[in-house]
Amino acid sequence: MKNKFTILCIFILIGFNFSILKAQYTYQICVKQPSDTSKIIKNEIIGFTDTTLAVLSGQVIDETKKELQYVNVMLTNTKNKKIYGQSSNEKGEYEISIPPGKYLLKISYIGYSDLTKIITLKTGELRKIEIMLGQEAIYITYTIKSDKKLNKRQLKKKTQELQNKIN
Repeated sequence: MKNKFTILCIFILIGFNFSILKAQYTYQICVKQPSDTSKIIKNEIIGFTDTTLAVLSGQVIDETKKELQYVNVMLTNTKNKKIYGQSSNEKGEYEISIPPGKYLLKISYIGYSDLTKIITLKTGELRKIEIMLGQEAIYITYTIKSDKKLNKRQLKKKTQELQNKIN
């Protein structure tokens, strides 16, 4: 009789899918889908001039070859951290005269992925760098359901697993 009662209880629990005994937790995790479509499409020394400065010029376009207006072009000297910058004009063109040295070049524009590159400019160098900016990375929201409450460490691990699948 005891075995029949145990079997009956198991069937009842299976029939209810354990929903009475376990709570359902729902978590939403946002994962950044990377965008590395921004790139330098031309980087060339176009000459030298008799000056103590270096000149960096070029043009910024998007993936459709459309000229991007008012793009931020910033150069940070890696030694003294001095920042030089300018926005591109209506044709997407820019030109900056700066002291020679090693710089972190950062190109940024709302809605597009940033481009960051280390460059070295010599005294009197005229360098032309043309840049193509790609669309900004997007975030994908995943819904995770669990029968138990997850702590921060477990959620971080789930997020990392999802990020690894995307990459």
